[in-house]
Amino acid sequence: MIKTKPFKRTTSHKTHIGDIAGFTLIETLIVIVIISVLAVIIAPSWVTFLNRQRANAGRDQVLQVLRTAQANSKRLRQPVGISFNIPANQETDLPTITIRRDTQTLGEGSLKPGMASLSVVDGNGNNLTGIAFADDGSLAGTPTFDATGNVTAVGQNPPPTPVKVVVSSPAVNNPTRRCVIVETLLGATRPGADAECN
Repeated sequence: MIKTKPFKRTTSHKTHIGDIAGFTLIETLIVIVIISVLAVIIAPSWVTFLNRQRANAGRDQVLQVLRTAQANSKRLRQPVGISFNIPANQETDLPTITIRRDTQTLGEGSLKPGMASLSVVDGNGNNLTGIAFADDGSLAGTPTFDATGNVTAVGQNPPPTPVKVVVSSPAVNNPTRRCVIVETLLGATRPGADAECN
């Protein structure tokens, strides 16, 4: 009798399901859902943080301009005014601040139109276009400016205090508000936030 070897199948090129490396479709979808949920939770906080930073930067710029004007009025022994050039549509144009011949755009180049707005109001809620400091650094009447930015006249009566210069970010839709408050006729200024700026 002839002995034959039993037939044996070779599976050198076949792979088993357990040997495949990688992620399944379900695992990938779960990761995508988790990332999406985290993004939805974090996005509003991030936008609020950015708006707060923009408003703080604008307020700091306004505070520096007011303090510079006040110091210059004492040093030069003459009234120094600040002109607030507030565009009609602050969603398309940024406000500018002029002290003497130096004009600065709100945000100093870091903001785009619609990211911030500016308003100046006195203690009675009247809108102002400028503030002047007298030669002793106290709050003076409403200034009138010539074409070069110099004060040509100062009104007899200073505006009712407190005078608030309010920076809002964004320009519309429930903005974060920061302000500089000129509290007294002597020109005491301080930063303010949120409810103080209404």
